[in-house]
This record gives sequence, C-alpha cells and structure tokens, in this order.
Amino acid sequence: MLFRKGEKVLWRVIHDVTFCRATVVLQDGENFILRLDEMPAIIKPSSGQDVIVRSGSDDYYTHVLGFESENIILKPMWAERRNYFRVDDVMPVAATRVRADKGKVRSMVLSVPGVEGVTAHEEHGEHMEHKLYNMLIEINAKIDFLMNNLLLEKEGLLKAEQKAVNISACGMRFTTEDPADAGDRVEMKMLLPVCPPVPILAYGEVVRVHALEDGTYELAVQFTDMDDEVRDAIIQYALKRQREIIRRQKDEPK
Repeated sequence: MLFRKGEKVLWRVIHDVTFCRATVVLQDGENFILRLDEMPAIIKPSSGQDVIVRSGSDDYYTHVLGFESENIILKPMWAERRNYFRVDDVMPVAATRVRADKGKVRSMVLSVPGVEGVTAHEEHGEHMEHKLYNMLIEINAKIDFLMNNLLLEKEGLLKAEQKAVNISACGMRFTTEDPADAGDRVEMKMLLPVCPPVPILAYGEVVRVHALEDGTYELAVQFTDMDDEVRDAIIQYALKRQREIIRRQKDEPK
C-alpha cells in the first residue's frame, strides 16, 4: 500500500511548479483517491493528465482517472526515490564537451518568442468574417512552424545524428565518437520525439565511460542544474513513451 488513509500529502499537475495540500481518503487496489485541500488558481487537474504526489521525500508519478468535486482518482505510474524511470528510444542528439573554465550554465527548454495569434472568434468581434479568421489562423500556424524550424536549424538539431539513448529525468546514456573521461562536463542538445517535438538544451557530468569495439564510446551522463520545466518535459515524454511500449506489448500476438 502506497499511502495511509488520512495521510497528508502534496500534489501538483506535472506542468505546474506549485505544490498544493491534499489528504488521502481511500486506496483501492492500485488506485487511490485524494481530497484536494488546496486547488491551484490556474492549472486544475482533469482526466488524462499526469500528477505528481509527494509523500515525505518520495515523489509518485500518477495518471488522473477521474475528478469529482474535491476528490481526484489517481493511478500510480512509478515512484522516484533515487532514480527516475528510464526509457529507451532514438532521437536527434548533438553532444559536445564543455570547457572546464566555462561558468555555471543551466539546462533549458529551447523556445522562440511566441507569436500572438487568433484563438477565438469572441476575442476579435462577433462580426469578424469567417474566411478572414481562418486565414489568420493559418498564417499564425505557418509563422510558428517557420520560427521553430529556424530555431532548430540554429541549434543544429535539424542535422543532428539520430542516436539510440536511454534517458530519464536525471540522466542519459548514449554513444559518441568523441572520447571523454569521467568528470567531464557535457552539453547535450536533443529533440524529444513528441508532438510537437520539444528541443532541450541540457548539461551534465560524465559518470561512466565504456569504450566499444567499433571505436565509439558509450557515455553515462548525469544531468546538472536542471529546473522543473526541463525535468517535467522529460518526464512527460517518458510517460508517453512508456504507454506506447505497454500498448505495443499488449497488441503483439502471443
């Protein structure tokens, strides 16, 4: 059993950064129900979302099955104590060693300044021509597409090599042709294969190096100076990837 009835915990929607208070009211098999003692003003939970529940020093990554009044039904996905859930995948990755004299740098989600677009007829008057409205939507989407592609090209991600990786929110393992030593700092640009793709600039420290027979090196890198936005983006991707693997396994003939 994960929780005790009446236990006080903290919770947050995975894309939010603020934890709120809640109370465990029931645990039924794998699933459990929280009474939300606090509700965030902006981001509220809904079916299909992912929620982090914190109990003591442990974080539990859960999926929302239902939400009624102040109660939320959650299905646990995995618990994080020392390591995050890891998944295998293939994605564009460009990695380079960072000079020892380079100052402190932080990982981040790469993005371009947003283009203010048209989101609803009411915001632009009820007499707005439908054809003009659709044209503005199409133009806005094309501008976003071009700006994001310019960003990816600038960061070298459009031509980055597709690498087999093993990744979690605390680190990544991948191969490279460039030698490295344990303790080296590494800059990694990657494109998380979700829809739309999420470009990440991450920094880390090499914790293990394994020379392979083909002359390449397998590096195990621990992420450093990573904020919640980057960590949540990787966790959200890992959850999606995990569901894809489970669904594929269920569909395979036995």
